[in-house]
Amino acid sequence: MSNLSDVIGAADLFNGTTYSYTTDRLNNLNSSIYFNSGFLKIPPSDAYFTGGDFTIMAWIQMKSRKQYARIIEFGNGPYSDSVAFGGGQLNTQLYFAVVLNSSSEPSLNTPTTYVIELNTWYHVAAVLQGQTAFIYINGIQVANGPMQRPRSILRKENYIGRSIYHYVNLDDDADAVYDDLKLFKGALKSSDIMNDFTGYTSSSSSSSSSSTPRLSTTSYLNSSIQSCLFGSYGKNCELKSNSTIFKNVTTEQNLNFVNLIGFSFNTTWSLIYKASVDGFSASSFHSKCNGILNGTLTLVSTNNFSNIFGGYTQADWSGLGYKGDANAFLFSLVNAFNASYKMPIKSIYNGYAIYAKPDYGPVFGRCMDFYITNDGSYGSYSNCEVGQIYTYQYPSLSSQSNYLGGSNTTPDDIEVYARIS
Repeated sequence: MSNLSDVIGAADLFNGTTYSYTTDRLNNLNSSIYFNSGFLKIPPSDAYFTGGDFTIMAWIQMKSRKQYARIIEFGNGPYSDSVAFGGGQLNTQLYFAVVLNSSSEPSLNTPTTYVIELNTWYHVAAVLQGQTAFIYINGIQVANGPMQRPRSILRKENYIGRSIYHYVNLDDDADAVYDDLKLFKGALKSSDIMNDFTGYTSSSSSSSSSSTPRLSTTSYLNSSIQSCLFGSYGKNCELKSNSTIFKNVTTEQNLNFVNLIGFSFNTTWSLIYKASVDGFSASSFHSKCNGILNGTLTLVSTNNFSNIFGGYTQADWSGLGYKGDANAFLFSLVNAFNASYKMPIKSIYNGYAIYAKPDYGPVFGRCMDFYITNDGSYGSYSNCEVGQIYTYQYPSLSSQSNYLGGSNTTPDDIEVYARIS
């Protein structure tokens, strides 16, 4: 395990800087740095960001919201040849930029749906490869876009936890804990970043001269955190590892699903019902899903995974009759249109979000927009008189069935996730 003094000893500590050692994400004492509106200044060098590809990686835990607080920024003062990675406005998102001749355009931000929560550990990475930039959270690429390349020059103002724009009072110092801060000469592959998140070093990253570490504060080889897609979104990897449906979607579709359902990045989910394991019968569904009061997410796949869709509700599946929920919605992830859709409930039908029925599985909508029968078959739109409309808002009523399961059939699998927090 490398020592924090490797960095502290090389840094100039400014008067008024507040920092301390604190427990890291693995509960190792005095193994990460807590900046309480503080920073470190790293000595000048021409070895930082020498005009080629590079990677910045760290574990971070934000303690309070600060305006554009940095993880790092290396450069030569405001508007001059800097590389910046850290929080966007009020640190709810991540921001990555290369500044040349006062211009930081184009810069890169993570989507607004990926909220960086306070007091939570995140593995974050920024990569520049050619003139394309990437941002990763917990091993998953969440943003990419064009980026200019830095110039190979001597950089005299290099900070951890501070922006070089502090001179003009534009950005705050960080109130955050940083661990395992590493700079790499070279663009790490997505597999290398995932390996770093999961706690293993791949042979390609350890042997490649383009991946030589420039700065490291602590060892990262003993991390016990597991890797997954939807599971990392929900903090626990049970979802990905046990899911039949998520194993049949691409990484892009999986990330799209995270954006689609619109919950916080740190929402915790638990897989509570899996038809291929627990049984397709209505009784099996209700035995696992009744009494959940914080919300359930139902995921259904039909036609050999060519249709993946479902719905969310905070209403309880127990009892008999319609249940109201103004926040309920349906979604279509994989469909005949090669696009994804979120279909909120129509306000006039808020009282008909789901229909609890002991001899049926999940039923969404007054018109049974979709339902699962007692034998596990899928069906849609069978409970309305002629002229009545659907409970949920589809992009086009003329092709409603294509947004969900297509023609009525037996599902490949049905999975229900309980929202824990």
